Amino acid sequence: MLPKVISSSIEVIRVLHVDDDPNQYEFIKFFLNQIDPVLKVHCVATPDEVFDELEKNNYDCLVTDFQMPEMNGIELSKKVRENDNIPIILYTGQGSEEVAEAAFTIGIDDYIRKEMDPSHYQVLAKRIRHVVEKKQAETLYENVVEQARDAMCILIDGKIVFANHSAIELFKHESLEDLIGTNPFFKNRGILNPGFHRLNIEKKNSEKQYLEISSSPMTYCGKEAILCFIWDTTEKRTLELEKKISQERFKALVELAPDGIATFNSLGYMTFLNKAFSTLTGFSHDELLGQHLTKLQTLRKRDILSYLRIFTTVIRGGISPSREFIFNRKDGTKGAGEGHIGLIDVNNQKEMLLIARDISERKMNELKLQRLFENTSDGIIEIDRDGIIMNTNNSTTKLLNIGKNQLIGNSLYEITQLDTDFLTRIEREVSIIKKNNKKRSFKHELVNEKSKNIQLNISIHPMITEAEFFGVQIIIEEPTKLDFSKTSEQYIENSIQIMDYEEQPLIDPKI
Repeated sequence: MLPKVISSSIEVIRVLHVDDDPNQYEFIKFFLNQIDPVLKVHCVATPDEVFDELEKNNYDCLVTDFQMPEMNGIELSKKVRENDNIPIILYTGQGSEEVAEAAFTIGIDDYIRKEMDPSHYQVLAKRIRHVVEKKQAETLYENVVEQARDAMCILIDGKIVFANHSAIELFKHESLEDLIGTNPFFKNRGILNPGFHRLNIEKKNSEKQYLEISSSPMTYCGKEAILCFIWDTTEKRTLELEKKISQERFKALVELAPDGIATFNSLGYMTFLNKAFSTLTGFSHDELLGQHLTKLQTLRKRDILSYLRIFTTVIRGGISPSREFIFNRKDGTKGAGEGHIGLIDVNNQKEMLLIARDISERKMNELKLQRLFENTSDGIIEIDRDGIIMNTNNSTTKLLNIGKNQLIGNSLYEITQLDTDFLTRIEREVSIIKKNNKKRSFKHELVNEKSKNIQLNISIHPMITEAEFFGVQIIIEEPTKLDFSKTSEQYIENSIQIMDYEEQPLIDPKI
């Protein structure tokens, strides 16, 4: 059946009619155009005129008489067929079965005997439209098949009798002639059964080619045949294999990671946790997996509301900074952790990723250091490279008779309550330390709140992390308390260890 779109879209059918009888010209032109206004006929009398018209102009159909002086209609059609695939109708009053057989043998599309009755032109008009529509349908299908990205071929007795351009490229042949008669499936009889098939073919270079084939029965040139649509899935299989390998590697990395890793779906249920997460909390895989955020025994109840706010922010695409938290262990003890939270895509579903690190030991060391810092009898002042006071202890406030709130956050060199000579000397010593990163010491006499002169020993130590100077620690000692100097020296040593251990600034946990 011809596509309706072809029949309805034809606006003009250009017909070239050749006949050595001039009387036929006007009849053909008049009656064909009256019967079907789409038909536009141009008449010529000789074969030479036919070749000249076909070379200069485009025609949709050639209608030729059989008996002509120079060459008959079959000879003319055979010569036309050498260079042109135009539909041809042999239209003659001198025909016979032998003429008809000869006509179809050389590829003439239709054969019609002339009749004296003018109504016979209706038959001719219909047959002209038919061969033109058929040719256009064949051209349409041919273009669709040839331009299709999917490989297509037809097999008879297991051998290819037709293939489109994509199939020629798929099987690495130079032309259709090279592919015809071959069996590229290496005698795999399974594809002769209707249905969907997967096939592995080993090529000459020992590489494998993976094919997916859809087979269905059909009749081709009067014989039973198999129509195959073929897709090369080698690249797809390679990508799938690479993806699988990547997934296995990622899984191994996650399982071997020292940090606890867990994921939660958009509803707040835990969908994954690694071994380190179980080790961190003491709870087993089964005790945590599938639990809702609000039901996790690892979380303190008073923190759940803040965790829900963080979860909502992250799921909505917001960013949550790294933060410290307190968690419950299964044995009843509490630990300190540092969490990094982000949003990931898992099978096109948004999930929250939590990476948790146990910092309990570090927090304990920080607590010990802070206690040491506060309890030492020596005054300690920590300033950054610009002279801003970052921290100080109670002994400093007693020695210098000034409150912490007047010190922390202010420039040491601009504090008017302190002796100008004392500040000037410190500023000079710090500038030297910035150049050589070596400890500096000096003595300074201070008048205390009881108007007594106190001789102080001042030592200034550089604070360096990752080979970069970022400030100094100023140790203030009274001569009568030199026996306690080991305490401040111990603080300095421990604080440097803590600075080397930290990878980034931390947020104090709200316990």
